[in-house]
Amino acid sequence: MVIEHFKRDCQEAVYERFYSRGRMLPEGLIYLDSWLEKSGGRCFQLVETEDPALFEEWEQHWNDLVDFEIIEIGDKPVKYRELLPADMDAIFDVRVKTWHNPHGAEELHKMGITPDSVCEMVQVSHRGWVAEDGEQIVGFVMGNRDTAELWVIAVLPEYENQGIGRALMGLAEEWLFSEGCHEIWLTTDSDENFCAVGFYRHLGWKDWKIEDGDRFMKKVSNLSVDSVQKG
Repeated sequence: MVIEHFKRDCQEAVYERFYSRGRMLPEGLIYLDSWLEKSGGRCFQLVETEDPALFEEWEQHWNDLVDFEIIEIGDKPVKYRELLPADMDAIFDVRVKTWHNPHGAEELHKMGITPDSVCEMVQVSHRGWVAEDGEQIVGFVMGNRDTAELWVIAVLPEYENQGIGRALMGLAEEWLFSEGCHEIWLTTDSDENFCAVGFYRHLGWKDWKIEDGDRFMKKVSNLSVDSVQKG
């Protein structure tokens, strides 16, 4: 996966070059799929090649306008799409397998979190995305626009460190910001050594507070940061 971060005030120039000259991919670098962040500030592209050196050649066509972030996701590209009601059983299976809790399914049920209740949430206040490897859902993320919470993210252990979590987080974060949530939040383990804490920090999340044994973290939209700086 390639995440293109458009440089400040270069968005229009990026579009102009793309419409006039295309992606300018060198031969051997194959385009698979792409989607644009709703704000227009980043573009996510899935490409494949047997020659990693071709990425540098491609960057030379764009590095005056775009900063490239290249994430290797393995031989078989994972597809991302919006969460559907038919996915509920599959995402619950992923959540239980990644919770490190032998009684995970029972605990979720006690909290009122069931396939039916989550399906209802998606129709009202939540939205989610899944990562698919072939026909298998290997990760998912959900956000709640009413509370500005990034509600849950889970990726199967065998699919970690492939950029899937980062891609899913980007989709949910952008949606929450596009819904008018200028500051979003999540909860995770309070243990400083818990791997998710470092993952979130790497993505720009900041510690907020420790409460009832949970660590609360926040992230502010780039538009909000720019407004403060200009003010």
